[in-house]
Amino acid sequence: MGARRGRVPMGVALALLVFLAPCGGCYNHTDVKAFLANPPRPVAIAEYRVYPPDQLLISSDNMEEFKAELGKRGMLIDVKPDGKINLPLLGEVYVAGKTLKEIEKEILKAASAYYSEATCDLDILQYNSQKYYVFGQVNNPGPKAWSGRDSVIDALAISQPTEMAWVERIVIVRAETPNVGGYERKESKQYVYTGVNPDRRGHPRKRMVVNMMAMIRSGDMSGNILLHPGDVVYVQPTPMARMGIFFRQIGFPLREASTTVRSWREISDPSYNNGVWSNSGSES
Repeated sequence: MGARRGRVPMGVALALLVFLAPCGGCYNHTDVKAFLANPPRPVAIAEYRVYPPDQLLISSDNMEEFKAELGKRGMLIDVKPDGKINLPLLGEVYVAGKTLKEIEKEILKAASAYYSEATCDLDILQYNSQKYYVFGQVNNPGPKAWSGRDSVIDALAISQPTEMAWVERIVIVRAETPNVGGYERKESKQYVYTGVNPDRRGHPRKRMVVNMMAMIRSGDMSGNILLHPGDVVYVQPTPMARMGIFFRQIGFPLREASTTVRSWREISDPSYNNGVWSNSGSES
């Protein structure tokens, strides 16, 4: 009878382990292929697009406002939260979501009202707007500055997975566009019950699973893709860690209730001291 009682908790634990530790995603070559640039290139995207709060450097040979002087390369200007830059004489120019060539064209168009032959050179001095994100079982989660050459291994090296991390099942998600700002969708039953909308035609969502340890041990870096702005790296817990988190969540309300009861006893009953009642009251 005692042996049977001893086996019940182990059986429950194993059942929970199976229930709480799904596959977490299987390795799929097609998923990896969807993340790769076609044709291949050494950087993540072909052209950088400017957004707030990037910082631009504007210089010109014949526009007095932007002339480079001794010890000064040109004019530094921040992209404002409304996506515009405010230029002397030329006024406001909308730059959010545009490449450097497109912004140069807009500046020269505004300058044509004041200069017969205007020239302009534009550069990005600080890349502040584009980020990718790391969540889960890591020591350093949160948004990370995107440089254009950030790979999965780069992201993991910066974020530092913990001992609870399932490094054989790291999930990479690339959302459909636009991935910032939201957009209106028709109401669907799928969203009501799951909070996730159906895929939009022509806007595929991409998800892949990476085995970090396999890459490190074998040297096979075919899954070490370059991250795009807005990509999410999720380091999920191991099955055992997931089970531990589950039990901790169950025990938390009970532990808080026990602490509250003990604190109330300490306040209301002077004879209660660290969980022990003194006998002074009964002796008197």
